[in-house]
Amino acid sequence: MMGLDMLIDIFRPITQFSFEAKSTLGTNGWNGVGEGEVKVVQEQENVLIFEEKGFFITPQHKKISCRNVYRWTFQKGVTQENITVQLEHLRFGMQNPVFLFLLVPTNPFDWVSACPRLCDKGAYHANMILSHAQIMLVWRINGEKDETISYLYK
Repeated sequence: MMGLDMLIDIFRPITQFSFEAKSTLGTNGWNGVGEGEVKVVQEQENVLIFEEKGFFITPQHKKISCRNVYRWTFQKGVTQENITVQLEHLRFGMQNPVFLFLLVPTNPFDWVSACPRLCDKGAYHANMILSHAQIMLVWRINGEKDETISYLYK
């Protein structure tokens, strides 16, 4: 299995993101593509903050600026197999995080959400695929939203 330091080293050099959002709700859903820059801040030894700034383009070619701040917390268990990654959205500030996922490894480079995040709009699931130079994070929202958001961090 991959060690905690090696895992964090994959995230630290990230500088860019791109994503594609697809909804089965057609024009009422969230559809389009986006891209931008990521500033990675090491908050603690095992905590990284991704400050994202970029734009989203709708199917009607409307360009909308977007910003997100995510906190990635890397937690070591008793064994290497017990490493987890917690992802939180900091839209309400550092002191009021919105928990998104607890990711667990199925192998050193494939991670899945330990359980769905339930909210009034549906159930959120995630799959993360790691490589040396990039991170692919796919969110699937089942329920009222019925969306897939595929993020690529490089």
